[in-house]
Amino acid sequence: NHYNETASNAVAVVESVGGQLLKTLSEKYSIPTSAITARDINKTPTHRRGDNYEGLEIMGYTVSRKVSVEISEIGSFPGVMRYIAELDNVTQVQAEFTSTQKEAVSRALTGEACR
Repeated sequence: NHYNETASNAVAVVESVGGQLLKTLSEKYSIPTSAITARDINKTPTHRRGDNYEGLEIMGYTVSRKVSVEISEIGSFPGVMRYIAELDNVTQVQAEFTSTQKEAVSRALTGEACR
C-alpha cells in the first residue's frame, strides 16, 4: 500500500516491494514462486475537496496489491510473518491455517463437541 503524487511512482514502489518479497521468500525461506500469488494492482485517487465536498483536483494516488503466500513448512511461519510485517508499505498482514488432514481433524472435533 503506497501513496504518491504520481500513479507511476506509487506503482513503482508497490512493484519494488513485491519483487523484494518474492526474492526473499524464495531465497531465504525456500518458498517456491508457485506458492506466491499476486492479485491485481488497485489504484485509488485522492482528491482535494471543496467546501461542498465535491471532488476537485487529484492530489495523488494510493496503490496497493494483495499477495498470498502458502507456507508448507510451519517452522518457517514465524520468520516469514516477521519479515513481511517489517516491510515498509505493507499493511493488513493476515494468517490462515489449514492442514492436509483438515477433514479428519474436523470430524474428530465435531465428534467431541457432540458428546
